[in-house]
Amino acid sequence: MISPPMSVRTPLTECVPASKEFLRFLKEKEGCKALSSFEDTGCAGFHLEENCIAITTEESTSVLSIENSLKRSWHDFDMKKAMRVSLLNQLCAHSQTVQYSVNQAALIAFFKHLLLRESGVADLIIESNGAVSWFGPIESVNHARSMIERMFQQFSVVEELSLEPENVRLRNNSHLDAPESPSAWQDPFSRYYGTAEPQTLERAPSLGSPTETTNDVSQVRIGGTRRKERLMFMVRSSDAPRLIGTRGVNKKRIEDATGCSITLHTESKKDGEFPVEIIGQNTRHCETAKSHIESFLSNSGSSVEEEKKFRERPKVHLVFSPKKTPGTPRKEKEDHSL
Repeated sequence: MISPPMSVRTPLTECVPASKEFLRFLKEKEGCKALSSFEDTGCAGFHLEENCIAITTEESTSVLSIENSLKRSWHDFDMKKAMRVSLLNQLCAHSQTVQYSVNQAALIAFFKHLLLRESGVADLIIESNGAVSWFGPIESVNHARSMIERMFQQFSVVEELSLEPENVRLRNNSHLDAPESPSAWQDPFSRYYGTAEPQTLERAPSLGSPTETTNDVSQVRIGGTRRKERLMFMVRSSDAPRLIGTRGVNKKRIEDATGCSITLHTESKKDGEFPVEIIGQNTRHCETAKSHIESFLSNSGSSVEEEKKFRERPKVHLVFSPKKTPGTPRKEKEDHSL
């Protein structure tokens, strides 16, 4: 007896649009775990593309439920990370955030435990887009930055630069000549020994920069911009109006006084706080701007409290007798004299 042929279920593939942030999460450790939880059970298969996620499932499986589950995992991951950063900002006096290339961030992630032990920073957070943040005392923060720069030199990790001629501009039509012998190449460690001040370090050049062309290389601008330092810390949401001021006057004064650019990310409020981003030429400028903001908020806070106490004082209303009409005759005083 011939058995009837079994019906073969054809898998369906649907492309779900996804933001860059969502795709970035799915490429990280927690995101890969969320994808594996579906793939291990045979519910679905995933392929990450540039602007979407290709989800392959059977007809009986809902793609929408899978998408919602992945987004819940993303939301939980972001919430935990925000709470972690907020706690580190409260416990640590100093922090630093630097945007590196993906290759450089991968090297930092590989030596993360060594950096934590040798530098003494409290924690080090590495994003998949190359942003790296570390927290701790000012000495530890500076030492960690110095170790990272020396690490790039030692392992010859260079930035991802575009070599198109229109993206590179030289001052005074400078010409860079290649060295004639290997002896002309610079020792990668000689430039960074004996210092733990990150504000004096420029973006690490590629390994083997020729010594005779160092002065010209320092004048090259990639994409018309130079390396800047960024510092972020949390401020109470109630301090936003005072920090901004009328038409941004207070914020502008602080920027003029410190030489830094200040951005208030009020759209990212969490637990009654929002992040303030400071961008300056070096760490010292960023720390000065942060101290200026904290001093300004503490001083303005005391004046606001005094004004509030003044407004809360009980008000005394004087009750006046009603006005007399012009036609009312004035009552003469009775004369009781004999």
